[in-house]
Amino acid sequence: LLKYQGRLSDRLPVDDFPTIKDVRCYAAKELGRDFEDVAVFDQHDRRCDDSEFVRQRQVLHAYILATVVIRILVPETMIGETSLDGLSSVEIEMNGVKQGLTDDRGEFVLIARSGTATVVARHPQLGPHGRTLNEVSFDPDDMGEQTILVDIRLYLYAILVDEDPDEPQNVGLDGNPPLRQVMVMLCADKDQIDDTAEMVPIEGSIRATGPDGLEISKSFESAVTEFLLLSGEAMQGRASRA
Repeated sequence: LLKYQGRLSDRLPVDDFPTIKDVRCYAAKELGRDFEDVAVFDQHDRRCDDSEFVRQRQVLHAYILATVVIRILVPETMIGETSLDGLSSVEIEMNGVKQGLTDDRGEFVLIARSGTATVVARHPQLGPHGRTLNEVSFDPDDMGEQTILVDIRLYLYAILVDEDPDEPQNVGLDGNPPLRQVMVMLCADKDQIDDTAEMVPIEGSIRATGPDGLEISKSFESAVTEFLLLSGEAMQGRASRA
């Protein structure tokens, strides 16, 4: 039994259509589409491979495929530039299934049957839960595009500067060791944090000028302070620069 786009259609004899490829060719002709534009799914919504054999009384579904380009962009530019850089290695998930990673341009092409799907992008710059796009439309007659702006996050922490073993160990006037030098570190990627360094707690706050000239601040935390300079989700659809 073959259904087209979810509608009841044909009963095909297995002897004449022994493989999924045969069914797919027939469905493409009936739908008036190229062979590459049509896919066959089983009753559990699994896409069937062309080499699979058709079983007696098997229910198959033929759908027209559609394409949506997912773009992950960083919402900041250097002075004098206008285009935004893409973010690579962002994990793209569709309907709970991992699809792959964005390329050097920050793009990933999703191909799915016509209809809607839930797409999730996961990366440290998108927060702990990633970014979810609900009801992404897959239209076979119109290639879709979805753009996600990442967050701009800074990480601040303090470490003790390594002592030079060749330098004499001075003692303060009160007999206690002198204060050691502390270095405050600032980076834009968690992977840049030196986990082997001896971190020390510091007091104070970090302040910056965010979008639209508004000042934002945050008090230091015990170890590493994560500072959200700009929310990509809040900037979605706006033409502003951090």
